[in-house]
Parts: sequence; structure tokens; C-alpha cells
Amino acid sequence: MQNGNDRQRLFFALCPTEAARGELLAIARREISAAAGPLVESANLHITLAFLGDLAPGQRRCVAQFAAGIRAETIALTVDCISYWCGPGVAWAGASQSPGSLRRLVKQLRAGVSECGIDIDPRPFELHLTLVRKTRQPIQPLVLREPLSLSFDRFCLMVSRHAPGGVCYETVESWPLQSNESA
Repeated sequence: MQNGNDRQRLFFALCPTEAARGELLAIARREISAAAGPLVESANLHITLAFLGDLAPGQRRCVAQFAAGIRAETIALTVDCISYWCGPGVAWAGASQSPGSLRRLVKQLRAGVSECGIDIDPRPFELHLTLVRKTRQPIQPLVLREPLSLSFDRFCLMVSRHAPGGVCYETVESWPLQSNESA
């Protein structure tokens, strides 16, 4: 019999390299006033592909099993803007163009999660990397003068854990994306 402590708060994500995370935070320091609030920890920068919620071990095994069978292309995107959601007070970096390879991966993940009997948020996918949570002031949206190119050759299953001062995210498992050499 499972107890509530066996559950984990999980999500699928793309994780930038350490160098890319450093570049993202450098852009954020340049473009977002420190008065808006502290930037997220570098290790927490990610693109959420599908938030799964609190899953029991059997559900986790199910999502990991279907994820292992996904065949999707590597993903290249250009972070070219910073924007703001006033409701939750979140400043984020994003891309004006969402690559087809990314949209196809999100669609596959959502379908697989559904097959595991897990309900996910029905809202459309929004490509974003959270830079500041619970801002102390609104952020003016802007287009970056020097966009940042990112590429991803893996997608991850991540766990969200409460930590002093916020949350931390850890990779539980990851799977490769296939290079697109058909061109």
C-alpha cells in the first residue's frame, strides 16, 4: 500500500547547458531591474514541456516507460524576448518562434501522459524560461538586441522539491533526442 510520502511532484522539461544558463542569467541581469526581485537559481532554469503533478511510483514508472519510447528530433530555438505574467508576477525569457520539433515533442508527451491516466493542464504550451518569481514590480516586455541560440539533445523527467528559500529541481531520468540529418 502506498502512502502520500511516496508521491513526487514531476514534470518533463528541456534543460539548458550550464553555459547557456549562465548566458540567460547574464541577459536577465542586463535587462531586468534588480528591484524586480531575485533571479531564479541557475540550476532551476528549464523549459517545462508537461507538468505532471504529484505522481505515485506506478504512475512515474508509466510515464518513464512511454518517454523511453519517444523518438523526437533535437530542438534548436532562439530566445529573443523577455516578458511578464502579471497574475503570478513572473518575468520570463521566451522565443517568438516555437520550433516544430518542440511542438511535436510536447504533443507526444501529452498523449503519453494521458495514456497513463494522468490529467494535465489543458492550456496550450507556452515556451518560457522563468527568470524571476513573485516580482516586486512589473517588467516591461522587450525584444532582445542579441538573441541567444539554444539547442537541446535530451529531454528530462524532473522532480520539484521544497528547499529553504524556494524550490529546487532535479533530473530523475533523461532521454536522447535524435539529430535531424535528413536535410
